[in-house]
Amino acid sequence: MILPWKISRVKIHNSSFLLLLFLLLLGMFPSKKAFSATPGVRVEVKLSPLGGFTAQFPNIQGKALLQKEEVLAENIKIQTSSVQTGIGLRDEHTRKYMESEKFPEVLLVKGVGKSGIAQTLVLKIKGIEKDVSKIKIEGVEMPNGTYKIEGDFLEADFQLHPSDFNIQGINYRGAGVKDLIGIHVTLPIQQNPVNPASPVSPASPATEVKKKKE
Repeated sequence: MILPWKISRVKIHNSSFLLLLFLLLLGMFPSKKAFSATPGVRVEVKLSPLGGFTAQFPNIQGKALLQKEEVLAENIKIQTSSVQTGIGLRDEHTRKYMESEKFPEVLLVKGVGKSGIAQTLVLKIKGIEKDVSKIKIEGVEMPNGTYKIEGDFLEADFQLHPSDFNIQGINYRGAGVKDLIGIHVTLPIQQNPVNPASPVSPASPATEVKKKKE
């Protein structure tokens, strides 16, 4: 004979088991959240002999365009004075070496990408313009620049030799900056619609009469 209180206990245990199973299944299939990003540039700097730091440039102006499989970005401006490294004195040193007063902007003159790879990547830093879509590392030339599209944003990564733009000899508290830095760019992107062909206007009645006479 099963007593009523035992039946209640069985029901409670079964309910707890089902709830636990539901939570486990929910964890296996997490809900998808919309991708959220903030436009800006993040620079990963390595120091010699060891260590490193991250420099953020949140003040960026412009957007990328997506047309079919090609991505285009032109005249993208980054304000050099907006640099943030987490240490005020280091921010000042960075502005000094970038000559922020004389060159207040870093300019992405033109960037073209296809299938996730940069085809053209022309930068203008401290008045020097250079295509960095290819880079030499330890004497070997290789493609430079990848990207992906996340929601309404373009996420791009590439590397840079600061010395190519006359940024060199940087030293902070006895640690020098290595001549190879990583750059990550987050930029709004929008679909660039192809202009449809203009419709042919119908011939006027006078034109039709003229054609018949001919």
